[in-house]
Amino acid sequence: MTEIELAELFFKVARRKMKHLDVKRKQGYSFLGQYRCMGLLALNGPCSQKELAEKLQIRQASLSELLGKLEKKGFVSRRQSEKDRRSTLVSLTEEGEQQVLQYKAGRERVYKGIMRGLSEEEKQQLFVILKKMEEYDQEEENHE
Repeated sequence: MTEIELAELFFKVARRKMKHLDVKRKQGYSFLGQYRCMGLLALNGPCSQKELAEKLQIRQASLSELLGKLEKKGFVSRRQSEKDRRSTLVSLTEEGEQQVLQYKAGRERVYKGIMRGLSEEEKQQLFVILKKMEEYDQEEENHE
């Protein structure tokens, strides 16, 4: 086994996961970027569009477009901040909260499916290996 074969196998498994989630999206689920936004709102509660754009690391214009789509679906609402009239607060609606819960449950099923063939010891080994790869990548990024 070469490093290239190992990396290709790793990404093949990752693509299968993404393909499964993409099938779910075509069945009426939202895009992953929208779920990332909704997940942050679920985790942190209502926040300003500026804060949300910073946390998502996207431009304000991109966020505005994304929020427009989520608003049309009834998943988020926007309102003017009472503290600062120049600021717009974004929050999840009840329907948005339900979508986040459904997405998390589906994601958990997919992830468990990917790991089902591994023993607990193998899962632990994989975790250690991936953490090591992540740390090395982070060190490399910090030195650029």
